[in-house]
Amino acid sequence: MSETRRTGSKCIVLLAFTLFSHMLSHSLAVCDETVAPAEKGFAVVELFTSQGCSSCPSADKNLQRITTLAAKNNSPVYTLSFHVDYWNDLGWEDPFSIATATLRQRRYASVFKAKRIYTPQIVVNGQTQFLGSDRERSDASIASELRTAGESSLTLTATVVDDQVVVKWTTDDALADLLNVALVQKEAERSVDAGENGGRTLKHVNVVRNFKVVRTFPAADVVLETPKGFAASDYHVVAFLQTARNGKIHCAAQVAIEESAAGR
Repeated sequence: MSETRRTGSKCIVLLAFTLFSHMLSHSLAVCDETVAPAEKGFAVVELFTSQGCSSCPSADKNLQRITTLAAKNNSPVYTLSFHVDYWNDLGWEDPFSIATATLRQRRYASVFKAKRIYTPQIVVNGQTQFLGSDRERSDASIASELRTAGESSLTLTATVVDDQVVVKWTTDDALADLLNVALVQKEAERSVDAGENGGRTLKHVNVVRNFKVVRTFPAADVVLETPKGFAASDYHVVAFLQTARNGKIHCAAQVAIEESAAGR
């Protein structure tokens, strides 16, 4: 395999929790359907992880911490847990792994001019990348993005139609050429029977179960297949506009999933 796994040193950082809370509490409040232009910014936090990686649980916990803190402060921080599939042949097949997660990480490697991909990795707003367990870098990067004014808006609706989620969207952004849409499971837990994390029970937040990238123009509905056991209340949809060339994310939104009138 061409990918390498960088375990990295486990860096334990004493977090200035109150400082990060203060920064987030002064950010733009999250709206259920849109993130509009405002005095403050937003942060899309993408974690590339795997249940087969012994260094990943600490990064998973970091993402949980970020998610909890953002919810507490009603801040526009959109966390996504992308489970890659290149660890699956090393003793444990991650049930949440998807090929599109690995593909997305490879695209970021191209943006960052990196020769290899690794887990755990965090990417913030498509512009900054670092070890996923690094709390200090996480908080500094998020705080910086929240201080930067947003450039555009994105509005979403998501509706269950049969066994699919249909996402409709509108935007005033004229620069981004890609729309990324993620079907996100809010919480997930699994006992791992083998591999580097064998014998552990791992918990995850905001796991990407389906992910599509479409061209922004012409604008069209995005249809996401649902996984087995899907319940709309356990999921939401996150979408964000991005420039393919440099990875910059222009705006993001999150929305609850509604049942269609016909399905009620």
